[in-house]
Amino acid sequence: MVIGNLKILSRAEYRSDYQSALIATLGPSGTSSEFVAGQLSENIALFPSYELAEEHIHIIENEAVFLVANAYQNINRFYISERTKPVAALFCDTPSYVLASRVTRLQDLARQPRISSHRAPAHLIERILANSEFTLVETDSTSVAARMAAESAVDACITTRVACEKEGLNILYESGTIPMLWTIFSRK
Repeated sequence: MVIGNLKILSRAEYRSDYQSALIATLGPSGTSSEFVAGQLSENIALFPSYELAEEHIHIIENEAVFLVANAYQNINRFYISERTKPVAALFCDTPSYVLASRVTRLQDLARQPRISSHRAPAHLIERILANSEFTLVETDSTSVAARMAAESAVDACITTRVACEKEGLNILYESGTIPMLWTIFSRK
């Protein structure tokens, strides 16, 4: 199946055009998950965690699936589940990931900055700030990381370019897109 530029590998017994289905995924707005879900459908519901997105598809009556990045550290819980099953997979690059802050230059960051990030891209900090000390503040999404930086709860964040722009942050370093495999799950 092809939707836009995306080739989707679906199980033979599960056929959906996804454009009419509700796609539940990780939010808030500005996440890579929202970006990819938007490539599949205009009918998207965003949740603070993938677990809450999964829960949602079990409580609504309409056709619904949930989308998870395979980089998510607990994706195994959805694969090995009595309630859900993987029905499709696709490759879709994320939006560009950036180190962003309210300051305008990398050298203006605090000496040992507090940097928020979702766990999956957090290792980018070590590459960007090689041989520098920092404190990682883990968040549930890249959008939450951006909001924390915008509210000065941290000095900087690793986030998507989309969330950076939504929060009015400055890009200090752009690391580029991440080639990612995504899985679509449905109710059993």
